[in-house]
Amino acid sequence: MYDINNIPNGILDDNESRNKEIIDILQLKEDSIFTDSLIEIITAYKENKIDTITAYQYINSILGRYYYCVTMPKEDEELRRKRENKSLVSIYNTNDIVEVTIKKNLYVNQVFPDGITELINTIGVEKLEFYDGNNELITSIEKLCGGKQREKIKKYLEQYIKICKRPDIKRYAIQIEEIYKKPKYTMFYSRSEKNGGYYIDKFIPFLTGKLLQENRRIFRTTVNLVNYRYNRYSLFTDDKAERKRLLLKLQNQNSYFTDYQLRQFYKNSNKEVRDRIYKVLDNLQDEYKAITYKKTHTIFDENGNHIADDFEDDIIQDGEAEILNNMGIRNISTIFLKKLSQKFYSDVIEYINDKYELNWKNYRNEIEIRITNFIQLENLYKDYQIDKDEQMQNITAIKSRFMKRLGNMAQTDYDKKMKKYQDSFNAEVEKNKQAYKKSDLYDIGILTDKAIEEKAIKDVIHDELTGTVKLEYKPYDNYVEIQKALIKYLIDFVK
Repeated sequence: MYDINNIPNGILDDNESRNKEIIDILQLKEDSIFTDSLIEIITAYKENKIDTITAYQYINSILGRYYYCVTMPKEDEELRRKRENKSLVSIYNTNDIVEVTIKKNLYVNQVFPDGITELINTIGVEKLEFYDGNNELITSIEKLCGGKQREKIKKYLEQYIKICKRPDIKRYAIQIEEIYKKPKYTMFYSRSEKNGGYYIDKFIPFLTGKLLQENRRIFRTTVNLVNYRYNRYSLFTDDKAERKRLLLKLQNQNSYFTDYQLRQFYKNSNKEVRDRIYKVLDNLQDEYKAITYKKTHTIFDENGNHIADDFEDDIIQDGEAEILNNMGIRNISTIFLKKLSQKFYSDVIEYINDKYELNWKNYRNEIEIRITNFIQLENLYKDYQIDKDEQMQNITAIKSRFMKRLGNMAQTDYDKKMKKYQDSFNAEVEKNKQAYKKSDLYDIGILTDKAIEEKAIKDVIHDELTGTVKLEYKPYDNYVEIQKALIKYLIDFVK
């Protein structure tokens, strides 16, 4: 038996499982080719005949062969005994064919040397019930494990089992570390739903906990995607003095936070906020049947404020459509971009009060959420089982992703505007060039093509500065940086 105290530094590493396997083989009582091979490698390493990397590779090869020849047959025998004793993991959902198949055919510590492909073949491709982009059942292992599908199917299987990699056995080998008593079901989404799916997964534990804890009926559409400043500085007020005061207060933080920059920010963010929240609510309503929700309004009048009933929601819709038509504008977003929000909402209120003989002062958008099944909501909340720290991590991740999304949208806006500007600039340059080429100086060679190019560009720059020519709007060079600063100020956590 080999004295393990004589194992030199460099043979063992930080992998305790690997170290244990090496020591177990060295301490085998009976003669073994695996023990002899290991001792031979250690001796060669001691005598500096091979380096650390070569020794590591040789030892891994021995460990792999030992697993196949000795360990695996023992584990298979243990599995057979377990099956005979009917000690398999209990089935949580007998209607889930994937769970049933996994728990009948797989076992903890089972190794698949050929990786995920071998695991899928063991379960059965068709039993996974995966569909392609044409909504057709995938029956081919090649289609299921090709490209991005491989990672997707791995995440799908991890609803039922915990998988770990075993490169010490073979490059792509994997091992089942755990089979879950209760599957950790996860919603999977199509490409068009991908971003929404991320927010759904992170938001559900927060929103379900909030509903159960406070039992509130009404939630603002922003629901923690933004901070309290978001609504304060949205500038939807009808009061010019208040609007100016808010803008000046904001510019104390950053003088570049102009009315224009704000309108651009809210143009992108308002729709994105609504879309994210609605995806989560749709999921709770349509998939889990735990709530119902509807878009509604809070109405402010001489008696205070109240949630609109169906009739009041309808007359707001009627009023907004009427004023949009009167202003010759197709949609609400354009209202904000053209600095017409104050006039628009003021005209809507005036129209409603005149037509329906009311005395409203203002209104704002709300979402009304009603819990229809507390048990379903509680079960959903328990399924996630996250503590406050994890919940905060989720919200932090959501905000980070959301801010990055808005930053990308700002960059896209900038790139589109710059392209329009550059195209209009180039068109003017080309027009000047064609005019200069008609000159006699060009015909006799005094004006070269290069000289004409330079003169045409200089003249367009001059004409642009003097207002002689009107080009497409050119965004400020720091537009994206300002937008990112606004995004952080109005969305990130307030310290």
